[in-house]
Amino acid sequence: MEECMNILCYIFSWKGQYENAVYLEKQITSLGISVKVINSDDDNRPEDWINIGNNCYFSDQFKTCLEDFNTKEYDVLWHIQADAKFENFSAVVDSAKASFEKYNWGIFAPNVDDTFYVSSRTDVFSLTESQKVVATTDNTCWFVHKDIISDLNKNIDLMQGNRLGWGWDLLLCGFSHLQRRYVIRDYAYTIDHPASTGYMKEEAEKEMIDMFNKCPNELKEIIYYIKQKPNEIKKYYNILNQEISFSYDTESAV
Repeated sequence: MEECMNILCYIFSWKGQYENAVYLEKQITSLGISVKVINSDDDNRPEDWINIGNNCYFSDQFKTCLEDFNTKEYDVLWHIQADAKFENFSAVVDSAKASFEKYNWGIFAPNVDDTFYVSSRTDVFSLTESQKVVATTDNTCWFVHKDIISDLNKNIDLMQGNRLGWGWDLLLCGFSHLQRRYVIRDYAYTIDHPASTGYMKEEAEKEMIDMFNKCPNELKEIIYYIKQKPNEIKKYYNILNQEISFSYDTESAV
């Protein structure tokens, strides 16, 4: 376990989010944490940002992030969406570090005020009054340990052809649980995040299901638990013998 947690923060920005991204970059930099902005806005292209073009959606941003992240130099990848707002990230970072020392988590995140993964859909069991082990956390603002990133990189082909980005959270949280590394949500801190516009949900859902169908059985099982039976995560993942089907409530998604 690391004595000092080296964090690299990636902010994902896109058209209409330039000012928010600049503000977030200043906030995180002021904490002494290295920051990189992955930008999909051709109207605003600061030279020190990683500019990848208007046609790049979440998956291209995340793949760019993974290609850039150096697991030898950094312990944790912190990803934030540019439309996320919070005025006390220092407290969130302190909580992440303190809980890592105690639990050696795989993924840590604060709560988010607009998410499909509300408490009733994802909580598994309590660690403290505010911290819960969850099936999956929201990917608006989350910290992912390099060990989990390494597992994802070994299986990156599972996201081949994925453009819109539904599924990265399922894979990372799945790998974390398979490593017996907690996925923690700290409800003491709630990130302000605007309601989703719900763009191209049908395409995003199809891409996610395609990813699921390519997964090996062990990973397919844990994704099934995450989406359908989060309480089963307490069992530490017995392999299911029967064929697993997968569905997603697109109408309820945000």
